Amino acid sequence: MFIIGVTNESTVITDEQVQAAMRCLQAQVTGDFYPAYGILAELMWLPKERKPVPGQWQLIFADTSDQAGALGYHEATANGDPIGFIFVKDDIESSSSWTATASHELMEMLGDPEKGEIFG
Repeated sequence: MFIIGVTNESTVITDEQVQAAMRCLQAQVTGDFYPAYGILAELMWLPKERKPVPGQWQLIFADTSDQAGALGYHEATANGDPIGFIFVKDDIESSSSWTATASHELMEMLGDPEKGEIFG
């Protein structure tokens, strides 16, 4: 089982909104992704001031992307640990859903942790 630390660095949504989305994402991982693919993960709240432990995956909610047109993507850290980003402000401005982007990135990261694809 993978542990995924979830952090809210966005200024346009609250920690409570992210935590509510986490419950839905966890249900999706446990109820849909795991039975289909045999890959299980546990989402864990990770406050901004706390750093992930080595080997812990990350899912970070931020405001704007550092890559043109990206609403979300994932890649590997220098240690090789997967890290996903959801760009909430960009999602909202493009009339997209940040929760749909989070679902897409999380499932994609679980299925292919090393290869990131820009979602936008």
